[in-house]
This record gives sequence, C-alpha cells and structure tokens, in this order.
Amino acid sequence: MSYLDEIIAHHFPKQQITARLQNSTLHHALLFTGASGIGKRSLALKLAQDILLEDEPQIETTTKLINYGNHPDLLYVELEKNDKTDKYKQEISIEQIRKLISTLQLKPFKAKKIVAIIDNAHLMSISANNALLKTLEEPLPSVQLILITDRPQRLLETIVSRCQVYNFEPLTQTDILQILDRLLSQLNLTDTSFIQKILASVATNSLELLGLKEFINTRTNKIINLKGLQEHLQALASEIVELESDLNKLISNSGSGELPNHNTAVSLATKISEKKDSHYINIFWFLLKNKLRQAMWTHGSSKFTDLLEKTIQAEQLIQERNASFQLQLSSLFLELVA
Repeated sequence: MSYLDEIIAHHFPKQQITARLQNSTLHHALLFTGASGIGKRSLALKLAQDILLEDEPQIETTTKLINYGNHPDLLYVELEKNDKTDKYKQEISIEQIRKLISTLQLKPFKAKKIVAIIDNAHLMSISANNALLKTLEEPLPSVQLILITDRPQRLLETIVSRCQVYNFEPLTQTDILQILDRLLSQLNLTDTSFIQKILASVATNSLELLGLKEFINTRTNKIINLKGLQEHLQALASEIVELESDLNKLISNSGSGELPNHNTAVSLATKISEKKDSHYINIFWFLLKNKLRQAMWTHGSSKFTDLLEKTIQAEQLIQERNASFQLQLSSLFLELVA
C-alpha cells in the first residue's frame, strides 16, 4: 500500500507517481502545478513518506519523525519570516537554495534518498532559480526533488523543462465534502453537517478561501491548533451565513430606489469594509460575484451584467492600487439598489 492512497482526489497523478515509484523510474525532479489549496503539498508529503519508509525496518519510529517534521532526510524550503517584522519575506533567497544544495551533497542519514520539497517554488529569486538549475542538470541518485507552485509561468523555463510536470486538477464538490468531513471529524463540533455544508458552498474547486493554512504545519500537514481551527471554522460559517443574508436582501431590493435601501446599502458597505480579515474579504468578493451571476441568469438584466463587471474591476482596483474599499463598495451597492 502507498501512503499516496490516503490523499483524496488527484487520481491521475497518484496513479502515475505510484507506478513509477514501484518501477524505480520516478524522475529525479517533480513539479506539481495547479491552483492553491487543492492538495499539492499534501501529496508531496505523502510521496516523501513513501520514499523515506522504503525498506525501513523501524516503520513506527520513522513515521513519527516524519509526522513531527524531524526526519533528517526530509528537507523543506519555503518563505522565511523576517526576524524584525515577523512578516514573511517576498522571495525564497539564494542563501536558502545554497544551503539546500549543500545538504543534498551529503549522503542520506537514515533513508535511501533525501527528499527535498520547495513550496511556492515560483517565489524563488532569479539567482535562486539559477542556483537550483545546476542541481537539476546534474542530478544525484540519492536525491528526490519536489517543486510545488500555482504559478509555473514564473519559474525559469529551464527549470520546468528539467522536471517531470504533474498538473493537478481543481477539486470537485465531492472531493471538498470528503476533505471537510475528514477535517471536521477531528474537531469537537456539534453542528458538523451544517458547518460542512456552509464551508463547502464557498470552497469551489479549492480550500483556499477557508484560511486553513495558519492552523496547519506546512512541513507535516498536521493541525497545530485544534481549538483555534475549531473557533475559526465556526466563526467563518456564521459570517458566511450572515453575508449571504445581507447580500440576498440587497439584491432583492435592486431597483427600488427607496431611501431606506440607500441607507442599508451604505451601512452594509461600511460594515464589510471595516473587516480586517483577508479571508472574510475574499469570501465576500466570491459571494457577491456569485449572487450577481445568479441574478443575471435569473432576471436576464444587463444591469447585473454591468454590476458584475464593475465588481471584478473594483476588486482588482482595491488589490492593485489600494483604492478605498468603503468607497468602492458604497458605489457598487448604491448602484445596485438604484
């Protein structure tokens, strides 16, 4: 049995990788591409487990080392935090890649191979890309590289060409429900089915909008704050329900032109714009665009088509130019009820 079998979804990459692993024909460098939040890192970690446990006599002890992120032959490169600001740096530095390459020159300490995972590989600096290239061009039989990215176009073409590329498809709704079922079963919740349904309604093709990353150790894929995650998902589900209700009321009053609805529109724009949680804001944009699409299909009105285009433009404007969130929302909402 392969540990890859534990992964929900991504059947084609799992089958291909498992077959090549069994035949000892796995390429020395793999590149996992696809949208963020669909399980690329999870699959990479399970593959690492398969490789590190091959012919391992102490399965239980070694599995614990992997699960706690302490296996000496499992290396993980990701964005580092700035010690002074405690914020993540903008790129993976050449120093990180040089340190990785230096370690890869050594013999595996415990396993047959060293497995090195580079998460968000597209964030490597140009010099880091170039430093890694030589390792890809002159592979060592004792090294398995796995690069993960949702933006392969930002990698050097020479990097991509020297990797075996696996494209990961978006998650289906069935996949998402199964993943949420597995996740929520680990939490102490009384309304699991309700929360699962609400969260799945915004997790279209990916879990990215749910904001799970801060509660999960990227190097082990294990939950690091059960209570915090539980509170986060409960609060998120409640906020989604409230947002759905507010937006439904706003759209149902479209075209009324009445003063109370104008006041409601401005008040709602103010309430939403005061939220500082990026997950909430991203879910808001997702729900608003969905509601406008539904209204467009239901009513066949060009008004909703125009508003959808303006919503997409407003979202981009706020993200790219730091435009006033409240002003943009008020303008959209007032036009909606006008």
